[in-house]
Amino acid sequence: MPRLPEPLERLVAAFNRLPGVGPKTAQRYAYHVLRNHPAEAEQFARALSNLHGNMHRCGKCHLDSERDPCAYCTDEKRDVSVLCIVATSRDLHAIEGSRSYKGRYHVLGGHLDALEGITPERLNVATLLHRIDTEPITEIILAFNPDIPGEATSMYLARTLGPTGLKITALARGLQTGADLEYVDPLTLGDALTGRREVQ
Repeated sequence: MPRLPEPLERLVAAFNRLPGVGPKTAQRYAYHVLRNHPAEAEQFARALSNLHGNMHRCGKCHLDSERDPCAYCTDEKRDVSVLCIVATSRDLHAIEGSRSYKGRYHVLGGHLDALEGITPERLNVATLLHRIDTEPITEIILAFNPDIPGEATSMYLARTLGPTGLKITALARGLQTGADLEYVDPLTLGDALTGRREVQ
């Protein structure tokens, strides 16, 4: 099979490194960029090159944001007594899309995963405990994917936070087992938030 021209091959290899993008999809993306007007390719390249320079990590909740502190942490209309703990910034935006939650957030930075060596020390647990000590929080919502790493993380946090006396709830079980929060439709996610259950 003849090789692709080197510039195209490099672009295919770059797309192929993205999660969920196989060789055929990467090649389709590369040809799409090639066929587009050069100005669109330039715009795409600028968006990529400016990404890291224009994004920050919120020092309070750890959200990937345009500013530090982020808009959710500085919004005085949000309920400071309820803290929703999510694994990633993507999960936070999925919950916001449901339009059913008006509290604050804490982005844990992933799930516990012994096989991958992801322990509590590698997640944003210490800053979570600090927030619980210093903010007027009365309820913690554990909002993790309904899969094994998500359940393990929920169980760990429920045990760790149990002695604080806070109300600890989790999303209702309307979510399909193994689902990713970022792909759940807003209505289902809203129902899961509204019907959240207390964690014993």
